[in-house]
Amino acid sequence: CVALSGCQMVPADGPLASDIVGEAGRSAAQQSRASAEVFELIDVDARMANVIHAFQARKLQRRFKVSGSTGVPVIGVGDALKVTIFEASADGLFSTENSKQASIDIVVQPNGMASIPYVGTVRLVGKTLEQVRETIKSALKNKAVEPDVLVNLVSSSSRDVTVSGAVAR
Repeated sequence: CVALSGCQMVPADGPLASDIVGEAGRSAAQQSRASAEVFELIDVDARMANVIHAFQARKLQRRFKVSGSTGVPVIGVGDALKVTIFEASADGLFSTENSKQASIDIVVQPNGMASIPYVGTVRLVGKTLEQVRETIKSALKNKAVEPDVLVNLVSSSSRDVTVSGAVAR
């Protein structure tokens, strides 16, 4: 434990590989546990991984009636963005004595809008990150010193999906 300063011993939580292999394919009764998980171990090589991936993709696409890629993602309600504004001069609107940039955290509100200092309230829902960047940059053109803008998606609540229900055997 030389590399991990301050630790007394290496943790040993979790099952051993031999325990997992030994219980694979055995029923709960065979495992002598009433609530044991029953599972099988299978070897997954590159060919099998491709078969599994293709099968799942086709099933989801067919179920939700989508085909192929959905294209460039667009911003939705609840998405969190980080807007970084750069200026060419140290005495600019967003400049400080230590930096010629400012970062602003934004969450898209239920009405699809977000408030950005010196830009105002802007509709973001349905726009790509590049479209939002251009909107902000354009709004700051006569306010900031040669502004440039980066827009990053921090988290996307609008694309969360929950799948639940019974499993058919």
